[in-house]
Amino acid sequence: MKTKLIYALVSDPSDYYYEQTLISVTSARMWNPDAVIELLVDDRTHQTLTGKRAALYDKVNNVITVDFSKTVNKKQRSRFLKTSIRQHVKGDFLYIDSDTVVCESLEDVDKFQFEIGAVLDGHRLLDLNQDTLNTKKEKVEKIGGQFIDKGSYYNSGVLYVKDTPNTHAFFREWYAVYEAGLQKGIDFDQPALFLCNQNLDLIRPLEGEYNCQIFLGGLPYLGYAKIIHAFNAYRDYTDFFIFNSIHYLEKIKSQDTLTEEDKERIKTAKRQFYGEYSLTFGLGVAYNKSVLFHLFVDNQQLFHWVEIIGKCLLKLYRRFCKRAR
Repeated sequence: MKTKLIYALVSDPSDYYYEQTLISVTSARMWNPDAVIELLVDDRTHQTLTGKRAALYDKVNNVITVDFSKTVNKKQRSRFLKTSIRQHVKGDFLYIDSDTVVCESLEDVDKFQFEIGAVLDGHRLLDLNQDTLNTKKEKVEKIGGQFIDKGSYYNSGVLYVKDTPNTHAFFREWYAVYEAGLQKGIDFDQPALFLCNQNLDLIRPLEGEYNCQIFLGGLPYLGYAKIIHAFNAYRDYTDFFIFNSIHYLEKIKSQDTLTEEDKERIKTAKRQFYGEYSLTFGLGVAYNKSVLFHLFVDNQQLFHWVEIIGKCLLKLYRRFCKRAR
């Protein structure tokens, strides 16, 4: 495999980003034993990669350390690393977020002819009927760009990037737009990516199996997924995928190394769903995005009283309003 695999890590012992990266890099090495894997870290993260947190060194070919001012927080360092990868890495590469598991060989990326490739966010084009559209539009316009409906809003979790003058220019602009967005309170890299692609039109769509977003429309791609993207959501209600479970990540954190059982789970990632879950679609999806659902997750005691009031209101509605019609 000629294309490099690239990860960016900003972490300290209080979070689970290191453990997620260890799992993802291990999976990438399992399925792509000959690949060159490089890891970008900031200087403060680099200082923590000792003892139990040094296992990554055995999985990667090269570690690149980037210095930051002490005033730049952890989230911003992560975004700045991602948007500046092209500056630090030589050759064609496939960037992979840490909250992923590689499930198959990635050698076919060597055949890609386009300069930058990515999977659509949520596996769909932007649509006025999409619930999250207004949120994305608000962020893009707050940065200072124009939002075009039915456009291609890409997920930045997996990016194929050739080593060309155009891609270097793209990443320089992405970095600059993200930095400008910070001044306006937008601490996200995808709105900046959307604006850069509006201007430079360099990204081409990858098939969904390269970034199977299992919480956002990725189910049709799960069976032949090359990379499962689970997202950083440490909540009990997302525990049906083991590699996104805070309990499992806590277990990995406590160990000196990955066990044989862990490695087998990583190798069979497409089967690592467990617990109580069900398919959600249509109105169910809308409910999962509602305030009531998040109230249930964050404060079940308060939700209990809201639900009692809601049941009373629903009875009154069914008794009087329906009769009136």
